[in-house]
Amino acid sequence: MTTPFDDDLTARVAVVTVSFGSGEVLNGFLESVPLSSTDRVAVVVADNKPLRESGVADQARIAGARYVPLGMNSGYGGGMNAAVAALPASVEWVLVSNPDVVLGRGSLDVLVATGDSDPLIGSVGPAILTSEGTIYPSARSVPSLRTGVGHALFANLWVENPWSRAYRRDTAEAPVRRDAGWLSGACFLVRRSAFDSLGGFDPGFFMYFEDVDLGHRLGKAGFRNVYE
Repeated sequence: MTTPFDDDLTARVAVVTVSFGSGEVLNGFLESVPLSSTDRVAVVVADNKPLRESGVADQARIAGARYVPLGMNSGYGGGMNAAVAALPASVEWVLVSNPDVVLGRGSLDVLVATGDSDPLIGSVGPAILTSEGTIYPSARSVPSLRTGVGHALFANLWVENPWSRAYRRDTAEAPVRRDAGWLSGACFLVRRSAFDSLGGFDPGFFMYFEDVDLGHRLGKAGFRNVYE
């Protein structure tokens, strides 16, 4: 259930998202949050394009979320950092998500339970379904130079090439739950203390690769990135 900030500052779990003209999809996301957990969940919506006509502020208010208008477009990572900074100190786990995601019933509880199972788990990523119902490859290895170049050159020409398969970690024998080099920034749970200790997302990545960088830094700091 969602916790209005004015009513309760003791939430242990939070959900943050960044809007950039995302009013058309935000409602579906916000409506799915209370169904994703039986725990108290604080919600923050950071807005990189705060226009009155977008309706984002009103949608956040109706959902009991804190609305954080940003004076400049600081990108995905910068917006997420601002959203996390607005959370109460009680929050231990933060679900970082795009505003066009719809969370499954009970999904947040599952991710938190996985994170709580090992103090070395720094982040947990869910299976993400596309609008066509296929699983998006959201748990991947930190690419080596060879893998990165091979994926960049052949991904669109030879879909099942070995470099792209290694990049996506989509081998048939891989278990459902597994460790990964990084988790897609489209939707993943992160331990708040680990996130803060690393300074959050690197704002130098305006859009794209900030999730790769964060996963890499979490791993170097001794934390696990787990695909659930």
